[in-house]
Amino acid sequence: MSMKKIVFTICLLLIFTNCHNKKSVSQKASDKDEQNHLQVENLQGNVKEFLLKQAYPLGDSQTEFQELKTSAYYIFNEAGNYNKMQFFNDFGKLDSHNVYRYNEAGLVAEFETKDFLENENTEIRELNTYNDENQLTHKKTFQNERVQYEVYMVYDTEKNIVESKIIHGTNVIFKTTENFLDDQDRVIKIIETSDKDNIKNIQSNVYDDSGNLIKHEANIGSLKFRNEFTYENGKRAEAKYYSIPLSGKVFLDRTTNYDANENITKVSNYENGVLKTVFNYEYEFDTQGNWIKKTTYINRNPELEEDFKLYLLETREITYW
Repeated sequence: MSMKKIVFTICLLLIFTNCHNKKSVSQKASDKDEQNHLQVENLQGNVKEFLLKQAYPLGDSQTEFQELKTSAYYIFNEAGNYNKMQFFNDFGKLDSHNVYRYNEAGLVAEFETKDFLENENTEIRELNTYNDENQLTHKKTFQNERVQYEVYMVYDTEKNIVESKIIHGTNVIFKTTENFLDDQDRVIKIIETSDKDNIKNIQSNVYDDSGNLIKHEANIGSLKFRNEFTYENGKRAEAKYYSIPLSGKVFLDRTTNYDANENITKVSNYENGVLKTVFNYEYEFDTQGNWIKKTTYINRNPELEEDFKLYLLETREITYW
């Protein structure tokens, strides 16, 4: 891999890391630190674990499905964060196994994932180190016990990353980050610059009067993206995702709609701004408000027809503490 590709890949990684800053791209700036993984998964109540199964339609049937097969298994700890996850392929064979380990402050100290392929098994392990203020200062990643990269981070008084050092083999990259805040101490712009290849990444955020993120833009090298969000009663109701190539023309890539509890009800996918596929979702819920049955319908030609066909059935067997 060329140095340019390595730099680009790692800059993407660091942008992902910056998304964990206290106030960078959260739905509500004040809610970010309070979110656990149950909230990320939009699960209600004290969920201990759930088993996800799925089945595709039986032939061209619009009412009958094949046998349900396990597709994922999630286990959470008592704090509502991931403990273990397993993912399975369409034949029910284990694809990957993920394990999270936490320190005394409840922060991820180690993450391990194993992928089980036909000819080769891959293990990736991440070790995290934090300072006295529970800020991630060092991430070390191994693949099959060989070090792949290390990242060192320095923060400002607002707990935002301002300096990073990335070590990838013999390559060392230094990155500086400028964080711009509004009068409510929310990050409205992040500028990242690297000492290699003159790469500059820029992120910007716009919030409504309630503190909800309504627009996020990111310039990553030569790529530019825009996400826009609307809300009803403080809950996300719609999300639109755009890509902006070098021509400057804005293309809508995807629109996602949500119900009052932020369950996805519709996803519309576009190519070069043209609507290509639409997915609709129907749910059945348990007494806690978590869905236990989800049926997906697809329209593969929405420009010419309105009919939706049966696409996928998913069920969740949820166990509570």
